[in-house]
Amino acid sequence: LQLFLRCESSVADDMQNVAGQFDNLAKTLLESAGADVQRPSGSATFSLNDVDGFIALEGIIDLEAELVRLRGEAEKLEKHIEASEMKLANKNFVDRAPADVVAGVQETLAGNQKQLQSVLKTIDELEGK
Repeated sequence: LQLFLRCESSVADDMQNVAGQFDNLAKTLLESAGADVQRPSGSATFSLNDVDGFIALEGIIDLEAELVRLRGEAEKLEKHIEASEMKLANKNFVDRAPADVVAGVQETLAGNQKQLQSVLKTIDELEGK
């Protein structure tokens, strides 16, 4: 795996000093680190404090198959979100159901919304947006 880090030059120097650890721990090669690092297309991203990291996935995974899988996951999440929203919009349900049941539906809705945002972000990243 190839790792790219966008960060301040002082942090980049530190990352270069421990680059061998990336290889030892995750079989990841630190390709570059610095403020001018650009995100490679089709890469996974992560952020830690003041560092944006990019892991090139081209050639590692079948991007089209992964996009199909993620789109299917997004569709399922959207259906679950719609069902939860319909329950919560039903005055009879909200008024008659025990408070913990209503709270559970609200938690499920919030969790599904957060998961959907993550899936959509991953789709955008894999599409190079």
